[in-house]
Amino acid sequence: MSAGSNAMRDRLMVLDRDPRVVGLAGRPVRLWWRDAVDGRARSWVAQLFVRYADGSALPTDCPGRTDAGGERALQAAAVMAEACTRVGWVYRRLEPPDPVSAANLRWPAGYRHPRSQGRPGLMASVGAQVCFRGGWCQVVGLAGTRIHLAGEDGEDEVVLAGCLFADPGFAVSGGGQPRTLPQWGLFETAPAAAQERALAWQRHIREVECGRAGGPDGGGVVRQEYDPARFTPAEREWAKARELTALGFGRVSWTTVQRMRGRYRRQGLWGLVDHRTTRAAGGVGRTDERVVAAIEDVLRGRRGRSKGTVKALMPSVARVLEDRHGDAVAIPSQATFYRLVRELARPADHPGHPVRNPRSPGTGVG
Repeated sequence: MSAGSNAMRDRLMVLDRDPRVVGLAGRPVRLWWRDAVDGRARSWVAQLFVRYADGSALPTDCPGRTDAGGERALQAAAVMAEACTRVGWVYRRLEPPDPVSAANLRWPAGYRHPRSQGRPGLMASVGAQVCFRGGWCQVVGLAGTRIHLAGEDGEDEVVLAGCLFADPGFAVSGGGQPRTLPQWGLFETAPAAAQERALAWQRHIREVECGRAGGPDGGGVVRQEYDPARFTPAEREWAKARELTALGFGRVSWTTVQRMRGRYRRQGLWGLVDHRTTRAAGGVGRTDERVVAAIEDVLRGRRGRSKGTVKALMPSVARVLEDRHGDAVAIPSQATFYRLVRELARPADHPGHPVRNPRSPGTGVG
């Protein structure tokens, strides 16, 4: 919802964090009446319409100061109040919040702008523990600006992000859970040694994130060097790099620990696997078999004709994939496409090689 003034914007933020408010609308109704003095037609549009959970409604204006709008606005306010009373509503001219409260609301509200969505650290991630209303809850779901919380007593609730961030005791702990579902099917294809190493990395990453190798709910004693209350994430990463080097993980640097944390957040356990051990022996690797089939069919159809270049082959393969599968299958990157053509094409069919026509009988000329 757009705001026509700073006063209206600040009032919107106050209403947005009010748990009693279930709906907001901007300038939804125009009221017409006949002036009792001169008989002229008058009209007024309230800036906001607020709907509460109990069914009550509040049409309101948000002036920047008490006398804003002059005599006409004050007369319109009196008419609006009388009209709202007749239908069971309440009309008010709400003054702006005090500067300190407005600034405290404006700061977290800025993180709800689209430019801030999806960047790490701006919102509590799924699996994180947050302190809200004096107790700790776990974030179990995100939907736009609504956050689904599960309490320690087993009860859950959905709150607006602005209401959560504005809580005086708001804090976040243990936001190191993966942002995507763990890809267990792929993880099972890795060699046993690679799986064991990935699971070991998972315990170390969790300890850096929240102080416990088993995660926020894993129990156990938090070791001093990984205590989130005493050390910053960077300091805990440095400590973990030194520990892993001493344990025989090789020369592990701070940037390595930081990179592994990022992989775990993006891909879960699969991101911690050494993918050099999962590459297939064949030349096509893990390429979608539908892409492989399309390339082979296009190469087969060009036999005996001028084959052009590999780059010119890509549009033909893209058309075949679109005709067969629609948007379900994407063509790989140019580097991967070149590698696939090199592996799949026969020597005589490879684009760029000269065309070899059979010799004409009796002429000796090809």
